[in-house]
Amino acid sequence: MSKYNIEGIGSWEELLQMAEDVNPPDYQPDDSDNWSGDTEYKLPTGWTVIIFYDCGELDYIDSFVTPSGTIIDFWEWEEEHPWRQYLINWRGVGDLESLKEIDEKEKNG
Repeated sequence: MSKYNIEGIGSWEELLQMAEDVNPPDYQPDDSDNWSGDTEYKLPTGWTVIIFYDCGELDYIDSFVTPSGTIIDFWEWEEEHPWRQYLINWRGVGDLESLKEIDEKEKNG
């Protein structure tokens, strides 16, 4: 188990899998309430993934909310936190696999 365990989540991959599981659209229509700003996506597990859209385009994960209501705002974590860089760099479905490959290359030199 990771020392960074957050309510049963032991890795950055698990958090990003939740973001991919909500399958957020890459774009919001011009007339959408979600065109610029945060959009909440709820999972059946009780977790919420909050995605920020910039002028209709999926930009980044803003935060996660645990089933108990704890907000996971990794943008405020110390830069050295080993999960932070991966969570900040996710930009849409499919990025989890790319980030895993980068992580594996870094581990193996």
